[in-house]
Amino acid sequence: MKSLKIRIIFFIFAFFGLMLCFIWSLNTGSISLPLSKLLLEFFSDDPQVNIIKDLRLPRILIAMLSGAALTVSALLLQVVSKNDLAEAGFLGISASAEFAYLLVILTMPQLLHLNLLFSVLFSLAIALILFYLSRINHRHSNALIIFGVAINACFTGINQILNQFLSTSSQGTILNGLGQKTWAEVKVLGLIVGIGIIISILLSQWCNILRLPTVTLNSLGVPVAQYSAIFLVIAVALAATTVVVMGVISFLGLIVAHICRKLIGNDYRLLMPFGSLVGAIFLLLADTIGRSWFLPIEISANNILLMIGGLTLLIVFVNRGKAFEN
Repeated sequence: MKSLKIRIIFFIFAFFGLMLCFIWSLNTGSISLPLSKLLLEFFSDDPQVNIIKDLRLPRILIAMLSGAALTVSALLLQVVSKNDLAEAGFLGISASAEFAYLLVILTMPQLLHLNLLFSVLFSLAIALILFYLSRINHRHSNALIIFGVAINACFTGINQILNQFLSTSSQGTILNGLGQKTWAEVKVLGLIVGIGIIISILLSQWCNILRLPTVTLNSLGVPVAQYSAIFLVIAVALAATTVVVMGVISFLGLIVAHICRKLIGNDYRLLMPFGSLVGAIFLLLADTIGRSWFLPIEISANNILLMIGGLTLLIVFVNRGKAFEN
């Protein structure tokens, strides 16, 4: 059990770490300006300031918001499923949201302004099917993960085919990671992520309660189904929104959730805000490294996180095996 003092120290480190990463990312690129000049001339017509303000800053904010959203989404999915390996990318929820987005572009481009709604609703339907399949196969402890990996593989393959159609069509609208982001996308993502994270933090005590065995909760009259539905909707909405804005980011929630549990414990009242900070740091670092360390090419944040996530998954499975043997 971590002491309150240690937890406060971790929060302080996470907050200032995010601020340092923000400043470093803001000044990393082909154009670099002193922070004082950037602040003083933020609303001026200086072309260098405008490049940072209109191109780099939206990208940075979207990375931070998406990192926080994906971490909270993973934490909520782990509550609902009672499985610490649950994560939107790993379970195919993100891939299904991307499928809905691409399908709207190909078949109903006139409804492109509703792509976020379609993505959320479709990925929510897939999530419900996934949880239903895992419930009827509850004797297998990892049924949810197995079905999730299968769904993710199917939709990932289909999405690659749809992307090929898009790349050769006149529409040419494909999810392009964190490049070329605008302030309009920052506003949409900020609104949805802000609301989702605030509600999650306010209901975090119920997350702690739902971690108890379902039989115990039912005997106490706890409305498990109602709160599970709320958390599932929030988790899917957060994940689907990040997919529509910047594409699929895999393993981030899984990585950050396990790190945060090691640092501050399993109390969701602390995990939610702390995970939001650490998730924002992780995705911002991955994006900044990818766009600045390998010039003249740019490595996507998703590719960097895939490498880290694979190692994390191996470590988690090894630790679970040791715990089982002990």
